[in-house]
Amino acid sequence: MQHIYLQVKLEDECVRPETCPCYHHGKAYEPGKKIVVDCNTCVCKARKWSCTDIQCPRSCLTLGATNFLTFDGSHYTFGGGCRYVLAQDFCGTASGTFRIVMESVYCESHMAHCTKNLYVYYRGTEVEFTNGRPQIRKKSVSGADINLISSGSYYIMATSGGLSILWDKGTRVVVKLSPHYRVSLFCLLSYLNHNNHTCLLNLNECMIMTPS
Repeated sequence: MQHIYLQVKLEDECVRPETCPCYHHGKAYEPGKKIVVDCNTCVCKARKWSCTDIQCPRSCLTLGATNFLTFDGSHYTFGGGCRYVLAQDFCGTASGTFRIVMESVYCESHMAHCTKNLYVYYRGTEVEFTNGRPQIRKKSVSGADINLISSGSYYIMATSGGLSILWDKGTRVVVKLSPHYRVSLFCLLSYLNHNNHTCLLNLNECMIMTPS
């Protein structure tokens, strides 16, 4: 009995599917090759990627004076000169654990934003990132687990709850959250609702919010 094997066309040849490469960003990978996408590992198998399904941390970035990259990958420009909420996990009437308020500071010599001050409220503890260094202004009674680390030209705030903040003492800020924060959080003027749809707030209003 003659065996019939399924074949596909690869360039000018007919080959078996399991010998075909996989593609990522236009680059070909041979069967068995691995790539890393976010925090997941993908293996090429019969023309398709087989990937692990790990929920990855999400990041929100401020780049320069007016550029923002949100947790859902959206890019915005916003030149607000007031205090506004950069990120929080308070959603509607639900209680949260953190709120990060940002303030753009003008240079003395010319009308441009030279730095960003941060006011972080985490489980009852208040931390200010101002004048080139962070300071704990108020400690919670329960004692929130917060570590402030100086690393080169950066300061890092790390917590045991999956929130970390990197600040370059200027206009660059990176907020990283563990996967359990993925519902009911927003960055600047956008957030992911419970259906993972991006919702926009009023861009014409300057939000001034203080923790309840």
